[in-house]
Amino acid sequence: MEQARRTHAALTAAALIFLGAAAGAPLRYLTDRFVQARHDSPSPWGTFSYETLRLAEQEAYFYAAMNLIVSVVAGVGAALLSHTYVAAMVG
Repeated sequence: MEQARRTHAALTAAALIFLGAAAGAPLRYLTDRFVQARHDSPSPWGTFSYETLRLAEQEAYFYAAMNLIVSVVAGVGAALLSHTYVAAMVG
């Protein structure tokens, strides 16, 4: 019974991750298009590597560094949060 609960929890977590990724990518793109159409800002709203490179090429080094730092911290934070959630669900 315990094994069945763990399997169900793991499948539920995997499904939530899949759905989050499926919804997140287009929403990030649409958010980028929405913001860029209304603001002329060096602040990136799109793809991490492209935007960081674009900022560095424009010699906006502070914004490039902040994009790198914030993206890494947010990514690691999201990974830790996901790990904690799945560990709590699976046991």
